[in-house]
Amino acid sequence: MTIGEMYDVLLSRSKNPDPRIYDQFREAVGQHIEQTLQSESPENANDILPLNYEERIDYIDSRPYQYHSIVQLKNLYDEFGKRAASYRIRHKK
Repeated sequence: MTIGEMYDVLLSRSKNPDPRIYDQFREAVGQHIEQTLQSESPENANDILPLNYEERIDYIDSRPYQYHSIVQLKNLYDEFGKRAASYRIRHKK
């Protein structure tokens, strides 16, 4: 299941999300971010990471399985994708 598909399933059951799917979703987003940071090797990870990344992750992890955490995690994923693409364009070799 893709990140988008997991997100859709979680939102469709937002009042009672499946913890297994949420955990897979959280893990997939985390792995995507980690792999991208490793492949891009920025001098400073903050060049790619979304604003307030650590605070937002702390919020998500302190409230797992809740609607706002699901939405915030998807927003982080989308924002990270945009920032990574911008970084690639600016640092093309």
